[in-house]
Amino acid sequence: MNNTVVHQTDHVIPTSPQQHLQEYDYIVIGAGILGSSTAYHLSQRHRGEATNSDNATQEPSKILLLEQFSSLHNRGSSHGNSRIIRYTYEDGMYSRMGIESLAQWKTLQQLYHKTKFLSKESDDEKSSQALPPLYVNTGTLDFGRASNEDLQKVVQVVRNNGVSHEILDAKALRQRFPALARSVALTNDYIGVYQRDGGSLNAIECVHMFQYLAQHVGGVQFHDQETVNQIMTLVGSNDDDDDHESSSSRRRYLVRTNKNMYVTKKVII
Repeated sequence: MNNTVVHQTDHVIPTSPQQHLQEYDYIVIGAGILGSSTAYHLSQRHRGEATNSDNATQEPSKILLLEQFSSLHNRGSSHGNSRIIRYTYEDGMYSRMGIESLAQWKTLQQLYHKTKFLSKESDDEKSSQALPPLYVNTGTLDFGRASNEDLQKVVQVVRNNGVSHEILDAKALRQRFPALARSVALTNDYIGVYQRDGGSLNAIECVHMFQYLAQHVGGVQFHDQETVNQIMTLVGSNDDDDDHESSSSRRRYLVRTNKNMYVTKKVII
């Protein structure tokens, strides 16, 4: 998110009323992993609504994704090549989220590679195969003393959630993971929880995937190196109305950047 963004609730008028402003249904500010994912999924949700609508002339939502830096910069939390993805948590909710999210990452990876392969950017099978994977399956290992309460919670969670796993005693740990044994004194009171599905996500490639799919599959417009300076409510778009839902649906916002001005129904930060 851009620190220079100002939320101004006063009704305002653009400095040049005659200027033609580009209008959008949604403007998403920030194109890291959260913003890029939001833009893509928003485009798919509303594209589906337009397709399934009784009104055959309904157009998919117009969405703009804005990023103040270059598209794949290293100045936020979404850069780098690896982020762990796992099922082994002390809290069962996070374990279930991991199971669901990994299935979605695999589906998105297939769509991404297929879309790249069918695009003009990928003219042959070899170039499609050269695309870096989003997910690398390495397996995960949680270990500690058998008496450790947090580790026991992990064991209970994977059992309760039906997650495939192995409980390794100290001898098995030393045999299976000799590099670990060389750096940690794995005494006989140690155990390990090995889970084969965990692994690593290529963080920056995941960002690129969402940006690519948002544009090429979802029809999202993406502008990088464009800083948002102000967000303002337009005159007449916040009239008093007993029907809050009706009033909200009419509300419009003016988004000023260092390059342009836009009008939108919704701003997502």
